[in-house]
Amino acid sequence: MFAQGDAPVVLEEFLEGEEASLFVLTDGTALLPFGSAQDHKRIVAPTVKAMREEGMPFSGVLYAGLMLTRTGPKLIEYNARFGDPECQVLMMRFQGDLLAVMLATAEGRLAMLGDIALSDDIAMTVVLAAAGYPGTPKAGGAIRGIDAAEATGAIRPVAASSPSPPPAPTSAPPATRPIAA
Repeated sequence: MFAQGDAPVVLEEFLEGEEASLFVLTDGTALLPFGSAQDHKRIVAPTVKAMREEGMPFSGVLYAGLMLTRTGPKLIEYNARFGDPECQVLMMRFQGDLLAVMLATAEGRLAMLGDIALSDDIAMTVVLAAAGYPGTPKAGGAIRGIDAAEATGAIRPVAASSPSPPPAPTSAPPATRPIAA
């Protein structure tokens, strides 16, 4: 669309505010928020209800992209998955049995579960990407110093879309993680 330079673009509304993500588990009836700064379940509930009433109940993860505006939260998009890297922050704080929660979701027993337990710890995701990402990433780079950073106890590295190296011997220099194309 933008490559032509003269294609029309329709803006429905300019939204000013803070972007937020909300993860909700649903078994087609019950809703169980799985992480957000605030409870925006009321935004997702009409969608789950409408899908059920249309004979297409959805069971699984709904990832709602929101814009928090002065007039309240606005729904921008849905995804039917745990988003990455947003999900990494949730999993660092999740205190429970993920398999049991997912099984209850699949079996329609979500309403029987209590609230999802997340630690009060603060979590943040920092993405380190290869030069050229997301277009054509340059292969062969490395991120150095991960072991030293992890040793501080303040971080937990998560490798996404790259192979994790085998454990380094204790006498070896700090490990590096290659960046795959």
